[in-house]
Amino acid sequence: MNSLALIAAIFLLAGFVKGVIGMGLPTVAVGVLGLLMSPSQAAAVLILPSLVTNIWQAVAGGHFKDVARRLWPMLVAVCIGTYAAALVVPNASGGPYVQSLGFDRDRLVQALGISFTVSTIALAAALSHTGEMTTSVAVPSIAALVAAFAGMVVGQKVRGLASPKTFRLCFFIGLLALGAHLALHGLL
Repeated sequence: MNSLALIAAIFLLAGFVKGVIGMGLPTVAVGVLGLLMSPSQAAAVLILPSLVTNIWQAVAGGHFKDVARRLWPMLVAVCIGTYAAALVVPNASGGPYVQSLGFDRDRLVQALGISFTVSTIALAAALSHTGEMTTSVAVPSIAALVAAFAGMVVGQKVRGLASPKTFRLCFFIGLLALGAHLALHGLL
């Protein structure tokens, strides 16, 4: 399997996870992409699909103004923290306050999209500042974007079919799985 097809397969899976639980695209994608390339290259490939899917997730659902109004202090802090961390920690890639706000499943997913959009923009700015955003990531990023979109559409349909109780269970299982992935990745 060539590297472009492998990148697409990784982002298809990552997009599906994001479509179901509203997050996980960077964790899944960068975790696996790290086997193929450096973390900074993986983060650079991630920017376009992450930004576009986050914007889509942030505006879908019809509650953007309400959700953004409740999140703005956190968004400012996320932007500052992500930018600072990406500049301070070499080869870093950015990473549930919003769960405590009691949003229903669609507003929670939308809130995550808004939050992740802000941090993706901050990460892109930091990667640009350090010279990691080059034209060499354009084709892999576009392939990743198309695959992430396809996975996200299927994941959203699965989320729409789930009851609120089942969604909550899937959300927490997803958080557990993403945390376990990060912990195991750090240990290995």
